[in-house]
Amino acid sequence: THGENSTYRIPLFSFRGTPTGIDARKVLDTGVLPVMDVGLAGRDGGQIGAGVIRAPRECFADAMAEHTRRFGAS
Repeated sequence: THGENSTYRIPLFSFRGTPTGIDARKVLDTGVLPVMDVGLAGRDGGQIGAGVIRAPRECFADAMAEHTRRFGAS
């Protein structure tokens, strides 16, 4: 997590802000993939499914490759 968003607070965590931003470089350096809570919305509205997943490493590798292409290596 890069920071916290104080607009959306989590009661269970003493009202800390929600985690915001993922450092793609740190994910690739450490190999620790972020855990995400996801929900699936139905076409007529409402939630029809939910779960917890880990984002694939390729998402972060692709993001860093595009960042390097656009802005150069840093």
